[in-house]
Amino acid sequence: MHRSLHNNVTTWKIHDRYNGGVPDAFYMGPIGSLWTEYKYIKQLPVRDKTNLRLGLSLLQIEWLNKLFEYHHNVCLVVGAEDTALILLEKQWTTNISKQYYMEHCIPRKEVAEYIQSICLPDPYDVKDQGKAAHSCDEPT
Repeated sequence: MHRSLHNNVTTWKIHDRYNGGVPDAFYMGPIGSLWTEYKYIKQLPVRDKTNLRLGLSLLQIEWLNKLFEYHHNVCLVVGAEDTALILLEKQWTTNISKQYYMEHCIPRKEVAEYIQSICLPDPYDVKDQGKAAHSCDEPT
């Protein structure tokens, strides 16, 4: 993921042994910054109505919620196979079904485009790279 980003996006891959729950990555550019937690699901459930097990710890939820409440850009990226779902605005506190995932997921490469849309002004957009499609709708 990090290698796909424009050079003007500063990337910090966080591994903090002393403070649990800190998001996995921090991205910063000329117009904004983004805290991101990544979760990968090895296999999606068989049934459409089954909720995904995101595997967030209480400390991770606390960090994501606090960052959101303090008006920082923050997201949870849930990946499965070659797709991803970007969860915003405390969506990580709701149940996400397989059906919701399938209806709202994007190709994994578009996650980098989303990060760049937060951190870089439009002139930095690489040709043929638009902003990632993501949903702010509440999951059902």
